[in-house]
Amino acid sequence: MNLATIQHILPQFGIDPAHAEINPLGNGLINHTYKITDHLRHINIVLQVVNTAVFHQPEDIQHNYLIVRNYLAQTGSTIALPRPLLTTKGEMGYTDDENRFWRGFEFIENTYSPDLAHNTQLAYTAARCFGQFTHELNGSNIHLLREILPRFHDLGYRFEQFEEAILNAVPDRKIRAEELVDGLLKKAYILSFFNSILQNPDYRIRVMHHDTKVSNILFNKDSNEVVCPVDMDTVMPGRFYSDIGDMIRTMTCSVDENSTDFNAIHIRKEYYKAILNGYLHEMAHSFTVEEMRHIHYSGLIMIYQQALRFMTDFLKGDVYYRTRYPDHNLDRARNQFCLLESLEQFLKEEYNFPVRIPAQNTVVPG
Repeated sequence: MNLATIQHILPQFGIDPAHAEINPLGNGLINHTYKITDHLRHINIVLQVVNTAVFHQPEDIQHNYLIVRNYLAQTGSTIALPRPLLTTKGEMGYTDDENRFWRGFEFIENTYSPDLAHNTQLAYTAARCFGQFTHELNGSNIHLLREILPRFHDLGYRFEQFEEAILNAVPDRKIRAEELVDGLLKKAYILSFFNSILQNPDYRIRVMHHDTKVSNILFNKDSNEVVCPVDMDTVMPGRFYSDIGDMIRTMTCSVDENSTDFNAIHIRKEYYKAILNGYLHEMAHSFTVEEMRHIHYSGLIMIYQQALRFMTDFLKGDVYYRTRYPDHNLDRARNQFCLLESLEQFLKEEYNFPVRIPAQNTVVPG
């Protein structure tokens, strides 16, 4: 985003561009975020332009944010989310001539967000933070929230897309991916479990964050204690596996999801246990018996889903994810497949986890 465009937007939030300093903030891949210093009023704010190609109804994001923030404030939660800023017209955001949606928040001073969970203590802290977020929203009215990204963590939907991509695949890509496609099809026991929970009231619909990166948590610079989770764009109704499963997928792997050193890919068991312990420290009393019994399916579901998504995009000719070379998505899918198999082996050894379709009410030890 060029400087002139941002300067043009500032008056909509009551800021004189002549007295404003603009600096990029964070490394977001979807939205562009800036720290604005208003030297006239001696304040800092966060200004963000929402990617409407991804979020078609940005007003729904703002709606959910207010519902969640107000509920937490009314219940005396220690989670104090940043205050949203209104435009000069008293609105929650501003849509410019290019149909870009801009919004503002108070800037929380003396805070930082780490890029990665560099140690198990940070993984534990992140998991506990996101667990507390969902736990403290248990009493809220889930029906007031809007679905921001329909079927976002719906494994059945991702599998349907995968099957369709196989049928309509670019021919040469289908040949190159044949072995891995077969391997992914053989992991459909995970889909069978997923389908079994959809109409089961023991697997409740809850308020989930859906983007549980450690970089989406603010920490105090002096104490290193958690201030609050941020980036609420995907906060919406979801099920038990989403947040903990995505943390397992992104924090426990020994390498990055773009790595092609497939032999080096494995689950770091100390990170897995740190995430599990941190999340359950907050959520153990909120989960149902069935959710607790099948908690280990969380990582399997989210890793399998991401492998399917990478493979689907490869078969379709790389239409969604940005790639750096022709087989990038194929390598990403193989990376996630290796991670999935490593997780299966780890769960079998550590928790006596049966890699099969569980019968109804079957207990998964651990």
